[in-house]
This record gives sequence, structure tokens and C-alpha cells, in this order.
Amino acid sequence: MLYKEMSIHDFEPWSGAVNTYKRLERNNKLNELEWLLPELFNGDIEETELNDLLWFEPDTVYEMVGLETESEIEDRIEEIESEIEYVTECMNVFDEELEECEPGSNEWQSVMNSIVSHKTNMNELYDELDSLQVELEEF
Repeated sequence: MLYKEMSIHDFEPWSGAVNTYKRLERNNKLNELEWLLPELFNGDIEETELNDLLWFEPDTVYEMVGLETESEIEDRIEEIESEIEYVTECMNVFDEELEECEPGSNEWQSVMNSIVSHKTNMNELYDELDSLQVELEEF
């Protein structure tokens, strides 16, 4: 059966293509892929060809529609974990500096502002890390 007059939203993937399809669906990328398919396949595409593309070339599909690949997400997780380590070290230094400051002084206030700023940054990093880990689990 040919794919020609069928919407990608009506396509029912099978086997290894299911996870790729579901990720595209969750990220509202099915329409974008559908628009790119005729160009990629020089016209009509059979269901089996579409399924094979989703199953065996998920990274290509993700790149086509602007989603990160599994390895890109893993790399970002590593970068964020490194950033978290760095921010933690900075906060430890600020804690030590704060102990040496006179409470209420300009220096104390400056260190406190740095601690608050870094704590906010840390919370954002953990939120992003959580989000990426959830996304990675969906592969």
C-alpha cells in the first residue's frame, strides 16, 4: 500500500519505528516530517519505507525536524553535570568568604548576592538536567 494520500497522523508504525514516531508526536514534529518526506523520497513513499526510516534512521529523522539525538542529549547531560560541579565549587568558596565577612557589610552583601545568583543558576541546571534525563528515558 502506498503512503501517497495518507496523512502521517494516520500512519501506524510497527516494531522499532514506534518509539521514533511517538517522540515526533510528543514534540509536535509529525507535520514537519510529513512536509519533508516528498523531498527526501522524490515523491510518494511506501509505508514500509517510512517505517524503515523511523526505525533504522532515527537520528537522521530527529536532525531533519530539529530534535536532539540521543548522543546529543547525553553530551548535554555531561556538560550540565560539569557545570553543576563548577557552581557547587563556587558556592563552597562563597560560603567560606561569607564566614570571613562582617554580617551586614558591603562585602557580606556582595557575597550573599553571589550565593543567591549561583543558587538560582544551580536550580535551573537541575531543572534542565531533570528534563533531559526524562527525554533520554523516552528513547
